[in-house]
Amino acid sequence: MMILEKLLLFLFFVPIAFAGCDKEEHHAVAQTSDELLVDKNWVLTAYTSQVNNQPVKDEFAFYDDCNADDIYRFFKNNTFEVSEGATKCDSADPQVYSQGTWSINPDNFLTMQSGNTPESAKIVEITKSKLVLSATESLENQVNVQVLTFTAM
Repeated sequence: MMILEKLLLFLFFVPIAFAGCDKEEHHAVAQTSDELLVDKNWVLTAYTSQVNNQPVKDEFAFYDDCNADDIYRFFKNNTFEVSEGATKCDSADPQVYSQGTWSINPDNFLTMQSGNTPESAKIVEITKSKLVLSATESLENQVNVQVLTFTAM
């Protein structure tokens, strides 16, 4: 009888003891696109274009080093700046050469405005370290699809 009581106690208390350990509440809150975008240095690492379903062209391969290392930074107050990276094309160029405002709409389009004309692109993917944008332009019976990939540094 003593063995049965110990077994019942064991079967009763062990699940309770492990319930606290096994079922720790980890409520991972998914970050919004806004939260993933801000306060990081984003550097363009790939840029392709495709016109009217022609072969995809690697535009990034034609970038000079002084342009390929430029830094895009988005701030929580919905402003952004684009600055020269480690290399400048001209030493007289200002470090920050573009500033403006940004927003993300409910359809996950990122809009940046640094002058009179806003530029928008669909956020295809955004993680803590990767941002992929796609922009489609139609002009004179040509459709140009551009895909830009940024990496957080």
